[in-house]
Amino acid sequence: MHIGSKFDQLFSVLSNQRCRYVLFALQDAGTDAVDLRDIAPLIANWETPCEIEPTESYLEEVKISLHHHHLPKLSSRGVIDYDPRSKAIRYYGDTTLETWLGQVKQQELSLRDRIENHEYVD
Repeated sequence: MHIGSKFDQLFSVLSNQRCRYVLFALQDAGTDAVDLRDIAPLIANWETPCEIEPTESYLEEVKISLHHHHLPKLSSRGVIDYDPRSKAIRYYGDTTLETWLGQVKQQELSLRDRIENHEYVD
């Protein structure tokens, strides 16, 4: 694979917030296999302001979106393996992805915390 193509795919994955949140959850899982039903609540919580609990309908929307769009996208890019029947997600990591993802995670979660704490954000 040409190096430019690898970066194009990498940044395509990182350009979508929900895909990033999937990867954050998989990084934090401490195992290489997780279930869609286990990471969907984490993602719904990250997408919802801290003072608000995600509704059941929102959680269902997250599950559907992950199942039909985001997990297949990540799988087609070779970032994860996703079995839609069992809803099992396997993540093996990648050195380049992990490096960029670490930077993005640090910045994104820091910015989210600052916004929720009503601190100045430029």
